[in-house]
Amino acid sequence: MAIDEKVTYTITLNKQASQELEQMVNYLNTETMYENNEDTLITAEDIIKAGLYKYLTIYNSTKNVKSIAGYLANPDRNFSLKNKFNEVRKQQKMSQAEIQRETGISKSNLSEILKNNHQPSLDNFFKIWFVLGCPPLEEVLYLEKN
Repeated sequence: MAIDEKVTYTITLNKQASQELEQMVNYLNTETMYENNEDTLITAEDIIKAGLYKYLTIYNSTKNVKSIAGYLANPDRNFSLKNKFNEVRKQQKMSQAEIQRETGISKSNLSEILKNNHQPSLDNFFKIWFVLGCPPLEEVLYLEKN
């Protein structure tokens, strides 16, 4: 199937879900018109598509992280877990000094982590991850063949 080829699905919602969906549509349309002075209306289909897209994004992210975990759980693995914190930092135009200041990680330790010379402790991983805005794990972690 070509990427631009469309498939139509029909869904059935119970009455409560349908009412909640309509309430959400009304709320979002009211908020959009009030805050942005826009006439573009959101439909129930828009919300369902957005929800499905978000679910698939989370599913694919989880699948990628699980595959990394599976590799790491194998004692005969020929891979090392690496991070892309430095790339994410550069994309966000954030300096090493900013990360160091926000996390309290020493300058030399942070440098080694960003160069992938040393993997961070779990504590330092989360400190850096939070400062970078919690990017999806599949964008931060990767496996490198030994």
